[in-house]
Amino acid sequence: MSNAFIIQGDYWGDHSWYRGDSEDAIAKEAYQALLRIALYLPSGSHWDAFTTEVRRRSLDKYGFDFKQEKVQLT
Repeated sequence: MSNAFIIQGDYWGDHSWYRGDSEDAIAKEAYQALLRIALYLPSGSHWDAFTTEVRRRSLDKYGFDFKQEKVQLT
């Protein structure tokens, strides 16, 4: 499994194996067989400008508002 979502938040769902039900043990074992990666999270003025532009274009071109969600690579 690869966790490489650019946008994190409730909109994208919960990617955890834990649900608090009788299937948790099975789900935990299945997750252990998956590759989980996290990408480097950039910072700085160039990154801030990029994320601002992503938000602007998303709203202007597609009518999608990220609201409080952050644009990130983790």
